[in-house]
Amino acid sequence: AHIILWLGLLSAGVVGEDEGPIASGQAGYWVKLQGLDTSAGSLDPPFSEDGKDFTLRVNNSKVKTLVLTFELNIQKYDPLEIPKIFVNEAEFKYNPVDTLHYEIPLHETVAPIDHVYRVKVADPIGAVGWPFPHENAHEYALRVLRPPVYEKVVEAAAIDVRSVDGSRIKANRDFDPGQRTYSYHVPGESSAVKVFVSCSPFATGMAVDGKDVPINETQTVEIERASTQVHVQCQYFDPKYSSIAQEKTYVLHFERSLRLEDFNVALKISAE
Repeated sequence: AHIILWLGLLSAGVVGEDEGPIASGQAGYWVKLQGLDTSAGSLDPPFSEDGKDFTLRVNNSKVKTLVLTFELNIQKYDPLEIPKIFVNEAEFKYNPVDTLHYEIPLHETVAPIDHVYRVKVADPIGAVGWPFPHENAHEYALRVLRPPVYEKVVEAAAIDVRSVDGSRIKANRDFDPGQRTYSYHVPGESSAVKVFVSCSPFATGMAVDGKDVPINETQTVEIERASTQVHVQCQYFDPKYSSIAQEKTYVLHFERSLRLEDFNVALKISAE
């Protein structure tokens, strides 16, 4: 039934008598796509059959499956000598009378995606010639970019606060990456605490009170008064996906009980 359809197209004059298909293995056998469509995003530059390198930006981080649609110029082929199509060296089996869909799963991850898919259209005869075999083929490199889930990659994974002697200081609530504010009661004899904020493994930077610090390293916070607070930011920036840096701020509030001897008190007594 498939061959009958192809012959019907030919007999209807789709291919002129002087412009018939070039046989497999012959010079000029056509090895290019006529079109390449995508279910999401847009190609840069726009697709052209002679092109080689394209970037596909999928700006919606919730897209879980990307569908590529290959279009062949069937006028150029004998129905028994259709080209082979490979994606990343694996052959894509297809029926030329069907729509050629190729699905790419975009894994359910908060991380960014940057992956190249190589689509090759090749003469089914394979490499020929001696002593140096040559394959008649054309390859398209499709770089797929999908941004991370920004609100997730800038979340902290854990917050740990300890006194200088290493004893843990508990917060007023259990850690929750969605909760931004935590309070800590520091023993009065402590004038500093060690703060460790573990940012997401996909975060690209970290800051304390707006000052960049090495990511996921313990910071010392001096407590010179009865209370103080610091702002810790987990950050993400990659110009491939956005020109705007993303960050999430956690506010850590520290209070300590001061002893009376910590104060210099001067009493002034005046006679009535």
